[in-house]
Amino acid sequence: MKKNLNGLQVNKKVLLSDPTDKVFCQEDYAQELYDKMFNHSKLNNSLPRGGKDLEKGQFLPITDISSVSENEIWFEVNNMTAIPVNINKEKRFFEYFGYTKDSFIDWVRLPQGRKEFLKEEHLVYIEKAQPSPSGSLFEGLQNIVKTEFFDQIKNPTKAYYAKVNSKNQGGFFIEVQGIQAFLPGGLAAANKIVNFDSYIGKTIPVMVEDYLADINTFIFSNKKYIQHVLPKLVAELDVTKKLQGFVTGTNKHGVFIEFDETFTGLLHTSKMTPGTKKYFDERRFQPGDEMEVWVIEINRSNQLVLSEYERGAEENYEKSLLEQGVVYPCELTAIRDFGIFVKLTGNDKEGNPRKEIGLIPSKSDNNYLFNVGDTTKKVRLKNTREGKHYFEFATN
Repeated sequence: MKKNLNGLQVNKKVLLSDPTDKVFCQEDYAQELYDKMFNHSKLNNSLPRGGKDLEKGQFLPITDISSVSENEIWFEVNNMTAIPVNINKEKRFFEYFGYTKDSFIDWVRLPQGRKEFLKEEHLVYIEKAQPSPSGSLFEGLQNIVKTEFFDQIKNPTKAYYAKVNSKNQGGFFIEVQGIQAFLPGGLAAANKIVNFDSYIGKTIPVMVEDYLADINTFIFSNKKYIQHVLPKLVAELDVTKKLQGFVTGTNKHGVFIEFDETFTGLLHTSKMTPGTKKYFDERRFQPGDEMEVWVIEINRSNQLVLSEYERGAEENYEKSLLEQGVVYPCELTAIRDFGIFVKLTGNDKEGNPRKEIGLIPSKSDNNYLFNVGDTTKKVRLKNTREGKHYFEFATN
């Protein structure tokens, strides 16, 4: 193929094993044709194909690319031996780097792509050594990733994204950097997880926690990630604004509230408004309930101390604010299919006429039985969201 043919154009897309070779064929099969000729006619002058020094199970560094065809790539290892890889079996390797089979082939055939690939210091795993060797890129990649994971157990500095695939009673089966791993339920979030099913399909940040040799599985932790980033996140927290969170649980001292699936704080009973305290005493709080509170302190453990009163404003709390669970007289002002609008009547604790309005959500077909202007009904505040009051009819 070194013969100089006047008038023919050299195909520069073909990856050559010998830089003095020239390929003039412009067809799509030019690379494959060249590789077949290389494997037969140039066998005695090329790198050894396989070798008696190879052993199954080895991970060897790739030092060059000998040839590329549509179905196979020969990688040089240890600067002396060429190993074939069936690229039809390397879908997961290509996906890891954002390639398809065809786009990867096009990339490594370019001089710059070949240079970049070799610079990344990949390994090839020897699946078979004799008589005809074969290797795997994805297995080589996994070995590199696993080595990094082991280093992270000893010296945790890096975070990864885990794709949650499924669950069992103890936690979640996840995939991290192409490695199948496990995320215990107790390490999957900063706080207790209420709904395990809601995590399926999620992608969450994690760090390596441990490795269980008896089941050959890495253990990951979202809690460990949060502990590493929490000081930075706390420093960026805007405590001048009221935060909206979700109840995760209660104890005898108050209510635990979570924000952005990261921060946790305790709303102590002494920092509750009278209506919330009554709601708490009746044990009506449930995981997932929404609450709006102020952060009045961040302790040494980066835990939030919460209050329903803005910092420094507790003594000046306006007693006329509506209290959750308290019964109020009202007037029905509008009837709609989706609910009934009401305006509170009577006076507040300061003796001023009430002006608050709100909605009793209802999809009942019986709404037409109520009359606009009716002042005989009483309502109880259920909650306030985005400045809007939501009531329910009081039966006592």
